[in-house]
Amino acid sequence: MDTSFLAAMQLNNPRLRRAASRPSQGRYGGGEGYDGKAWYENARFLASHDVLDKMDNNKVIAIMRKHFPDTKYDEIFSNHEITGEDLKTMTREDFRSLGITKFSHLRRLENLIQNTDGEEDGDTGIHVCKWRFRHEKDGNFYLYFQQQKDAKGDEAKVLKEGKSGPIQKYDNFRDTLHDDNYIYQVEDKQHDSISQSQEEFEELVDLMKTAGIEVIGRAPTYVALDVEIDDINSQEENFSILCRTHIFWRDPQLIDGNRARYSSQHHNDLGELPITFNCNEESLPVDPDNLFKNAIDSSVVINERHEYFNPATGIAHVYYKHSLTLEEQMELHRFPFDRQLLHMFLNINIGDYKCLESAPAEWNLPQSLCNPIKLSLRPKVSSEFSLRYPSINLSGKTGKLIYKARVQRYSYYYFQNVIFPIFLINTLACSAFLLDHSELEGRVNLVIALLLTSVAFKFAVSAQLPLISYNTFIDVYILITYLVLAFVALESVIVFGRSSTVADRVDRDSAVAFMLIWCLFHLVFSVLTLTGKIYKSWEKVEEENEAAERREQEDLKHKSKKRKEGEIREYRKLSRAASQARVRGYMRMGEVKCEDTLVAGDTTSSPKIELLPEAAAKKAKSTEKSATSNPVSV
Repeated sequence: MDTSFLAAMQLNNPRLRRAASRPSQGRYGGGEGYDGKAWYENARFLASHDVLDKMDNNKVIAIMRKHFPDTKYDEIFSNHEITGEDLKTMTREDFRSLGITKFSHLRRLENLIQNTDGEEDGDTGIHVCKWRFRHEKDGNFYLYFQQQKDAKGDEAKVLKEGKSGPIQKYDNFRDTLHDDNYIYQVEDKQHDSISQSQEEFEELVDLMKTAGIEVIGRAPTYVALDVEIDDINSQEENFSILCRTHIFWRDPQLIDGNRARYSSQHHNDLGELPITFNCNEESLPVDPDNLFKNAIDSSVVINERHEYFNPATGIAHVYYKHSLTLEEQMELHRFPFDRQLLHMFLNINIGDYKCLESAPAEWNLPQSLCNPIKLSLRPKVSSEFSLRYPSINLSGKTGKLIYKARVQRYSYYYFQNVIFPIFLINTLACSAFLLDHSELEGRVNLVIALLLTSVAFKFAVSAQLPLISYNTFIDVYILITYLVLAFVALESVIVFGRSSTVADRVDRDSAVAFMLIWCLFHLVFSVLTLTGKIYKSWEKVEEENEAAERREQEDLKHKSKKRKEGEIREYRKLSRAASQARVRGYMRMGEVKCEDTLVAGDTTSSPKIELLPEAAAKKAKSTEKSATSNPVSV
C-alpha cells in the first residue's frame, strides 16, 4: 500500500511505537475491537520488507499527490528531496516543521495507518498514461497508450507507446481494464481527450456493452442540499450559508469489500446502520474539507458528520452539516435594482461516481430528500432580498456540481432613503430661479449647499458597496443630480448683469424646462420601477455570468501560458550556464580550447570550442577499443 512508509515511520518514533503497542484510547482511538498490537506486528512486517528503502523521491511525491491532491505537500517533499530512507527517521515534529499540521490530514494519515494490509494500494496492474480506446476491424476493442509503468517491478518499465490485448472487462468505477494477460490502471485524468473526445469515448463504451464485454459503470450518486443563506455581503462580495448535505450512492459491496465496517447495530429512521470508512476520503464522492470550490478556507466549520449504509438496498449515505462563507463576484451595475446569482460549486468525484438528477424510486428515500436542493433565507436576509427558484448544472469537465441561488434585492429601502430625498433636494434647486438675477451670491450659495448634501448621500451609499471600477445605477443617478445643480449655477451666471426683461424671461424659461425634464425623468423612472422592467432579465444575467466565466478562463490560460514560457526561458538560461561551466572544466583539464571568451553570467553566447590534438587522439583510441571489444556483424 502507498501508505506503508507511514507504518515504518511509526517504528522509528519511540512515542508512537509505545502508542501502537497498546489499544488506542485517545483522540485517534480505534474504539471497540481495535487491536493495536496486531497493527504493530503488521507494521513490523512492512518494515522488514524494506518497502521504504525502495521509495525514491518521485515515489514519495506520487503518494502525497494521490492522498493530498489539493495541497502543496508534493512540492514540499520535492524541494527537500525526501526519499523513503529519510522518512524512516522522521518524527511527527519533522512533519509539523514541513507544514503538515492540519487536523483532518493527520486524521487521514491515522486512518491509512490503521487499515494497512501489507500490499501497496493500487498496484493491481500496469499504470498507463494518455490512453484511449479503439474499435478495430477484427471486432475487438483495444487500449492504446503512450506510456506504461510496471508498478510491481523494482525498476519501472517505461515504453513510449503500447497496445493491450482484446479488452475483456472495463471497470469504470475502479478505473481498471482487463485483457487476457494484464490489468491496466486507466484513470480518467490520464485519458487522451485531445485524440478522443468524451463523446467518442462514451460511444465506444456503449458499443462494448453491446458486444458483450463486461462494463462496470460509475456508481450512481444523488446529492440533496438544504441551504439556509445566513448573510449576503455586497461590500466584501461573499455570502454565508448553513448547509446540510446528504449524499447517496449505490455500492452493494461496500462492507463485503472491506471498504467500510459497521460501527453500531442500531438502525436509524431510514433503516440504515452507522458505518466507518476504511478507505481514504479521496475515494468517496466528496471530500468534506473541500466540499465547495469557492469556499473561504478559514470559514469552513463541520458541525456534524455521519456515515450510514443500508444493507437492504446497498445504498451508502453520508451527511454533513457545514457553516461556511462562499466567495461571489457581485454584479452591481444596476444597484439597488440588481439581481444576483449566488454560486455554490460542489466538488464531486465524477471519475468514479455518476451524478443523478433525481433519486431512483428503488432507493426508497424519504420524500423530504427527493428534492435536490432546498433554499431558504434567514430573517435578516429576507428583509433585503427575495428568493427566486434555483438552478442546478453538472460540469462534467471540472467535476463540479453547480448550484445557483437567484436572489433579487428589495429596492424600497434605497428608494425611500436615498432616491426620494435626493429628488426633493434637487427640486429645491428650482427656487434659485425665484431670486433676483442680480443676487448671484445667494443663488450660488444655495446650489453649493444642495451639492454638498448630494455628496453626503453619495458617500453613504458608497460605504455599502465594494471598490468597483464601474458606476452603479445609483451612482449615475447622483451624477445626474450634480449636472442639474451645475445647470442652475451656470444659468445664474449667464443672467447676472443682464437687463431685467431678458433675465426674467431666461429665468422663467429655464424653470419651466427644468421642472418638465426633471419630473418627466422621474415619472418614467417610477413606471419602470413599479413594473419591474428596470431589473435585468434572468436570461440576461445568466448570459453575462457565462461571459464573465469565459473571460476568467481565458485569462487563466493566458497567465499559464506566460508562466510556462518564462519557465522555458529560465531553463534554457540554466542549460547554457551549465554547458559553459562544463567547458571551463574541460579547459582547466587541457582537453579543449575556446576561441571566444567565456563571460561569467553570460547565458546567451555560444562559444566556438575545439578539441585539442592529445584529447582527440585519446578519444579516437577509446572509440577503436570499444569497436574491437563489441564487433558488429553485418
